[in-house]
Formats: sequence, structure tokens, C-alpha cells
Amino acid sequence: YESSAGIGMTCNPYAIFRAFMKMPEFKEYVHIWVIQDAEELELLKESYREYENVVFVFYQSRAYAYFLARAKYLINNTSFAGTFSKKEGQIFLNTWHSITVKTLGYDTPDGNRVVGNMVRNLLMSDYIISPNEFMTEIYEKSFRLKDIYEGRYICEGYPRNDLVVHTQREEIFQKMKIRGIEVDPAK
Repeated sequence: YESSAGIGMTCNPYAIFRAFMKMPEFKEYVHIWVIQDAEELELLKESYREYENVVFVFYQSRAYAYFLARAKYLINNTSFAGTFSKKEGQIFLNTWHSITVKTLGYDTPDGNRVVGNMVRNLLMSDYIISPNEFMTEIYEKSFRLKDIYEGRYICEGYPRNDLVVHTQREEIFQKMKIRGIEVDPAK
């Protein structure tokens, strides 16, 4: 699982992970998370120390490269680095990260210059999660995927929205507290 280049356990990859952790058929899977901040990596290792099947690796480390090359399933909400190429047999789920109200891909002012790796990642994806038909059309237009993307869109909403609806307030306050963020629960 990689969310926004390892920023943390967030967004759609985290929602999918949480769902998998509750399902008996995923009990034997090893869940590997990519984290870019050393302090956050240590906090997460401590939080999940009782789970032998949850592993954390530092973004762009040797372990990162090893697991990226060996993992059967890859879940990302943006894109892997330009050095990544999906191997035969790997299954890549691109969950994306937002419903756009802005331009993206080739439609951005610098799109022709900067969009290459994102398009490459989308084309490598076996599945792209799309929250609705509108976003599917945006992907196809803005990233010029129409008639060349060979994978499948999963148009079922965003998994992260389940977290918004079902996460308990106290869980969020606790996560913030251990990271040194003070919050007034009355606000």
C-alpha cells in the first residue's frame, strides 16, 4: 500500500487495508505499507506491533524496492516513481485520491511536460477506482486514456468515504494526540 508517496496510512489505500484486516480471507496476506517519514514509520510500527502480517518500509529504501518488485498486489492512490515497472503477474489497483473540481493531467498548464509518469501508471493499472461516471470521463479525457486503457474501472464510490462515515471520533483524537497535535474535542 502506498498513499501519496508514503505520506502515511491514508485515503483509499487505508480504507481498503482496514476492510481487508476485518475479512478472514485476507488473514494470511502480508500487508506492506510504504511510509516516507521516519518518525511516523516508528509510530506505526508501534501501533501495529501485535500484527505479524503488517509490515512498514521506508519510502524509496532497499526494502521498498524489494517488496515493490515482489508484491502480488499493488495499491496506490497516485503513482509509483518513474523507476517502477509492473511485472507480469502483479495486479495494480490505482485508487486515485479525489473527485476533481480542477483540471488535471494534460489539461493543466504544464500538463504536457509533467503528466507522463501518471499516465504510465494509469496505463499499467489493472483497475482504477472511479467514484462515478463523471470521474471516469475525466480520467479518460484529462489523461487521454480513452481507447488505450486496457484495464477496468471500478465505479463504486471511494473506499475512503466509508472511513468518514464509520470512524469513531475518539480514534481520530487518539491518533492526533500521539502525534503531538492538541485538539479541543468540543470544537
